[in-house]
Amino acid sequence: MRDRLLSLTSYFALPYLFGKAATQASFRASMPERRGFGDWENFHFSAEKTVWLHGASVGEIGGVLPIVQALQVERPDLSYLVTTTSLTGKAEVQKRMPNIPVALLPLDYPRAVRRVLDRVKPSLVIISETEIWPNLLLELKREDIPVLLVNGRISDFSFPKYSKVRSLFAPLLGIFSKILVQTHLDAERFVALGTARENVLVCGSTKYSQSTERMPTEEERKEIAADLGLLIEKPCFVAGSVRPGEESLIVDAYREARLQYPDLQLVIAPRHLERATVIADLLREAELPFQRRSEALPPNHICRPPVLLLDTLGELRQAYAIASMAFVGGSLVDLGGHNPLEPAAFGVPVIFGPHDRNVRDAIWQLKQAGGVTIVHNDEELIHCLRNLLHHEALRIQQGEAAKRVAEQNSRALTQVLPVIHSLLPKRETRLVVNSIATSI
Repeated sequence: MRDRLLSLTSYFALPYLFGKAATQASFRASMPERRGFGDWENFHFSAEKTVWLHGASVGEIGGVLPIVQALQVERPDLSYLVTTTSLTGKAEVQKRMPNIPVALLPLDYPRAVRRVLDRVKPSLVIISETEIWPNLLLELKREDIPVLLVNGRISDFSFPKYSKVRSLFAPLLGIFSKILVQTHLDAERFVALGTARENVLVCGSTKYSQSTERMPTEEERKEIAADLGLLIEKPCFVAGSVRPGEESLIVDAYREARLQYPDLQLVIAPRHLERATVIADLLREAELPFQRRSEALPPNHICRPPVLLLDTLGELRQAYAIASMAFVGGSLVDLGGHNPLEPAAFGVPVIFGPHDRNVRDAIWQLKQAGGVTIVHNDEELIHCLRNLLHHEALRIQQGEAAKRVAEQNSRALTQVLPVIHSLLPKRETRLVVNSIATSI
């Protein structure tokens, strides 16, 4: 009876789906695939030899693909399928991993889900973040197919809503073999919603899995600074991956902060190198002496300007390694933001704009830890710079908090993979028997 009630909950979405199909041509065109036809009809999978991974859209897909890449190396005997609920998410998979089958997740209605499961017959389903689809989970339970939640998170906004329907939510969470979450707070929230504590593990997010950055020694930091034409003993503000619309804000904020802190240095790195000329013009208009990284440095430090325009590839991380604080671009303009854990890995306080849809999980973790300051305009950015420069203890505290978040996420993939392997079918081994014919 309870399963039947859970199955019926998806029908409340029908008016929304009809309205979306009526008003959006792209969604209407994707309906056959969302019903289990279209691209699904081109797939051919061996029964119980396929791992099905799902991420809602571009952000979640960023955490799914590192898992696929690792599994392809470690279990090449299995096939892999990725699904997403958005067309942009599907396009992202096709761009980054063109050889992996990718399709839109079927609408969460029994017939569509059943149609797809009959075709795929997966041995394991891996779902990223908090995609809780009642009919999909119930069908997996009926077929005794293990399902794993990775990169799990429950936001401040969602937790009160889920708590109100805990009686319906808890049985669905109980279907997951394990729930691997991003933070200890997420773990507590999943437990509060009815998940058995022993089934929840804190692993971080595989979206940001990378080799842990080794903190450079003080001598190495001096060498990096000298190579960049900067002075390690003076504070340095690094603005990385800066996008159009942010460039003038960064230049103006630096100029204002420098009035009070004249020793402050700036490294500004455009996301796309062709914008370097525009930034150079802005620096000239602001009457700020600057050095382009692509040009030869003056012969001694006394002549070197306080601003470095980083117009070369592959050196932003070096700049982050000597930063006193760092702004990460694409966030003061509505572009979704770039990876804030790159500077955080070096123990640098992070400054970020309000637009974080591409990296909202990392920003949420940094907020919880106290490793990021969110600014909405140039005035708030100026205030933030002055505050961090004036309060060294605060700067150190925020940097250490940011580094802890980066370290947790850098280990995520190595923590997630053993759990996945424990749920995969055993690798087949062939026994070769040599028959020796003897004659008497």
